[in-house]
Amino acid sequence: MPSSKELIGPTAMTVEMWLKAPAKAGYHIPISKGLKGPGHWEIYLHAGTGRLSTYIPDLGDFTGTHVVTDNEWHHCAMIWDGSSIRLYADGEKVDEWKNLNGKKIVVDDQKLHIGHEFTHNNWHTGLLDEIRISDTALEVEELGFNKSLASEDVDQTGKLAISWGRIKTQGR
Repeated sequence: MPSSKELIGPTAMTVEMWLKAPAKAGYHIPISKGLKGPGHWEIYLHAGTGRLSTYIPDLGDFTGTHVVTDNEWHHCAMIWDGSSIRLYADGEKVDEWKNLNGKKIVVDDQKLHIGHEFTHNNWHTGLLDEIRISDTALEVEELGFNKSLASEDVDQTGKLAISWGRIKTQGR
């Protein structure tokens, strides 16, 4: 996706998504912005361990402790508030790095990549849904882990994907 300066604030942002990642995976990069270097940021799943992590060259590399590579859906979020980075999984804070005061993320015009990181061609081989990027540090109550991130519910009646799913399961 083309860049937008509204994607991030230099001193605050929230990136959240629903993801499903296979077990025993290499590096997964569900979402990243730009080439590695100033202005780049990514949420990644650490190779081999599957730990939810984030890398922001302007701030540091933050390898988390919480594993999300279990073939289950997880709501994951990274919040940067200008002084700390917090990672959340399924509405629970799983990691936090503090004392980053005075640091900022460079605002640039690099593209946003969903499903991979451009520089090293690291792909997320799982599923992603309901990605939301905010230029503020959301409170945990504002995250979409207990509800849909969509602003309105979609009527699924008669939709092609739902109908096709029913047809396929009836044929078994």
